[in-house]
Parts: sequence; structure tokens; C-alpha cells
Amino acid sequence: MKDQVKRSTLPLAGTAEIKGYRVIDIHLGFIGLAERITNLPTNPLLVVKRDGSEFLVPVHEDIVLYIDKKQGIIKIEAPDGLFEI
Repeated sequence: MKDQVKRSTLPLAGTAEIKGYRVIDIHLGFIGLAERITNLPTNPLLVVKRDGSEFLVPVHEDIVLYIDKKQGIIKIEAPDGLFEI
């Protein structure tokens, strides 16, 4: 488990560290690739890109479950409708 980072440390994991990680939702599967973390005063956002689209995922303990550094995966449980356009 030393290769898994607790969800609470995600905003502190630098953008370079997570860029290219696969973002996988436990219900929807592959969402896209992590691009960067945008630090907003109220809530940091994980920027995820897929097929020319950009999604903003709140970095919250109820959404980001863990980061697997060895496999390059960020596992999330997104709220309903987050990826609908």
C-alpha cells in the first residue's frame, strides 16, 4: 500500500506528479487522463481530459478515493451527472 496515496494528499501532489494518470470511476470506468490540479480558494479541482473534452472533478474526500502511484491511477466515485454534457 505504500504506492497508494491517501485522497487527502491529492492537492499536495504536484501537477507534474499526477499528469497522465488514468482517472477511473468505480461505476463508469475510464474517465480520462489527469492533466493538472487547479487550486481554487474554496475547493481544488482535478482537471481530466478525454477526447478533446475537459472535466473538472472536485478534490473532495467523498469523490477521490485514492491514487495508485505505481499503476498511475486515480480512483474516484463521481456524483451522478458530473460527466454529462
